[in-house]
Amino acid sequence: MTRGDAQLLHALPISGCDLIGRTRPIDATTDAIVGSPDYANAPQHTLVSTVARIGAETPSGRLRVRALVGGGALRDGHALPVGVASLGVGTQGPGTRIHVEWEHAVSRVSGRRTLFLYESRTAIPLGRTTESVRGTPQWSTLRMLLEIPLGR
Repeated sequence: MTRGDAQLLHALPISGCDLIGRTRPIDATTDAIVGSPDYANAPQHTLVSTVARIGAETPSGRLRVRALVGGGALRDGHALPVGVASLGVGTQGPGTRIHVEWEHAVSRVSGRRTLFLYESRTAIPLGRTTESVRGTPQWSTLRMLLEIPLGR
């Protein structure tokens, strides 16, 4: 079974403490206080997700189980990769059918984080620098579908 779709998302869930404010040694005489990450290229507003999936579905019977995996892109000025996996269960046969599906998605964004440097023993500020960081926002979706035949 194959499936492709497009969806609108309100915002990319980039959050978490990421251990901001912790002290980290740089070398024998220098420590750094870690600042919060800045994901400048991450979409902050409504974005479009396009995903192609492939999977398997149980043969005909009263209960249908479907598993899908796929990949695609999130778009809002910049394209970001996204991977998805879903598992669904529903009824089969003629007439009205019910289907419930849980989907988990993950993406990857790059950014920069500021390190505030200071001398280890005297706490004299030495300036600041930046380092690359990578975030992996994740989100889940629960879909409940009611399929009603329109005629034959």
